[in-house]
Amino acid sequence: MPRQLITHVRHVGLAVPDYGAQLDFYKNLWGLEEVADDTGLSFLAAVGSPEQYVVRLRKASERRIDLLSLGAATPQDVDTLAV
Repeated sequence: MPRQLITHVRHVGLAVPDYGAQLDFYKNLWGLEEVADDTGLSFLAAVGSPEQYVVRLRKASERRIDLLSLGAATPQDVDTLAV
């Protein structure tokens, strides 16, 4: 069986119109910790995760996924995936 180059999801970036409610949801129901914020932008970490943050939440007029960041085991795996 071929080796999987993608090892995990590093973080997801979400745009939401109901920013305050979503921030409350991720902090108080999911238990994520807000590690950085700016006007209408928050970075939320999972305690114990090696990633700096797992959700980037952004206030926007429309709901959407802004980005999905994937992890790879080695720099060589990243290079292979980039081709």
